[in-house]
Amino acid sequence: MTQLETKSPETVAEPRPQRGSKLRSHPLIRLLIAGLIGILGFFVLRGALALWHEYDFLRQEVADADLSVVVGYPEICPQANYAERPQDWYRHEGESVLIWANWVDGVGHRWYRTAPGDVDLDRLLVPHRHFIARAIDHPMVETEGGTIWRQMPGEVQVIGQVLAGRQCAYPLPVVLKVEVINDVVEDEPFLVVGNIMAPREQAFSIYDGSIEGRRVTMASSGYFHSGRPILYDRGTESLWMEQEETLRAIAGTHKGKKLPRVARPVPVAWHTWRLSNPRSRLVIGADRTQAVPHD
Repeated sequence: MTQLETKSPETVAEPRPQRGSKLRSHPLIRLLIAGLIGILGFFVLRGALALWHEYDFLRQEVADADLSVVVGYPEICPQANYAERPQDWYRHEGESVLIWANWVDGVGHRWYRTAPGDVDLDRLLVPHRHFIARAIDHPMVETEGGTIWRQMPGEVQVIGQVLAGRQCAYPLPVVLKVEVINDVVEDEPFLVVGNIMAPREQAFSIYDGSIEGRRVTMASSGYFHSGRPILYDRGTESLWMEQEETLRAIAGTHKGKKLPRVARPVPVAWHTWRLSNPRSRLVIGADRTQAVPHD
């Protein structure tokens, strides 16, 4: 018989622990790694936020540049006035109370004539009168295809309203500069009035521009009473102020008479109004070559 040779079982070598495994499993090391990852994430997030803010700032600058593009609304800038308001800017004269209006070269001081109690002088905001808003008496108008019509950025806010069956638009940069626009649409007179002290949704009104069938034109006196502008009419220099749904004469020849409000439009973007009203007449400025009306 042959002697069976027996083989000894193979010895399986146990895996050797990798270098550093004990270090990585140490709680302090794991905490340190997590902290480093957190710090790295913080700087990445801060950098991303900085880039976003820079992008948003640049985007806003581009939008502001679009809005401030020089459009060139003709003759809407206020008139400089360096006349000093007299110390006694109101005074009693017989049965009248005179309120200072302005200074006219070659004429001197001019005054609005009121009756005692017509105007609460304690609630009257007195203007500095360094610059006087000039009402538009003869509007310049464009329709579709005009130079300013095409050039005006779509984001510019306008007052849009259908008047006498016509679609009409008044850019806010114009209304806020002149404060009053004496307009005529299809032979019907209207007054477009902007209140620079009122919230935007309540700042603009359009009134019927006729008294007993006769047109009346107005301008800003520069005074404000209880946050509302005081206007005066060209013909009699009566003082007018918004009261409820009307423009009411509070002093002067027309005292007590009222002009009904036609609309209180809320401004909309020009591109929005233009899309729905492509045949609008757009008031772009004032024709100062014509005489100031006296009615």
